[in-house]
Amino acid sequence: MDFKEAQQRVREFTKERAWDIITPAQRGAHLTREVGKLCEYILYHEGVTTKPIEMKKMPKQLGDVLFSLIALANLLEIDLGTQLSEAMRQDAIKYPAKETKDDALRSYSRRAKPFFEKMTRFTTSIQKK
Repeated sequence: MDFKEAQQRVREFTKERAWDIITPAQRGAHLTREVGKLCEYILYHEGVTTKPIEMKKMPKQLGDVLFSLIALANLLEIDLGTQLSEAMRQDAIKYPAKETKDDALRSYSRRAKPFFEKMTRFTTSIQKK
């Protein structure tokens, strides 16, 4: 399914349920909540938290995030396909592949890896209490 079709199907789905009257602020809050739930799966997958989570439900949660994002775009009358293409075009100029890849690898080893290791120890210590 392409973005135009996805936006149309979500538009019809929300209209049938009168969810199209939700304000952009409410839809944005809902999107934030869905992203937060998705982050729980990611943190578990990365070993940052040991809170038991059924990982087989993660794809469904990603679908919930996508649905909420599309519904928000519809409320704001934004064509997601066009905006994604434009964002990628601009990012390709702003972040050339080779330089960006090298920077990302250096940054991960210097900052992200120690951060996730520290968070894992912190989360484990809290859960033991």
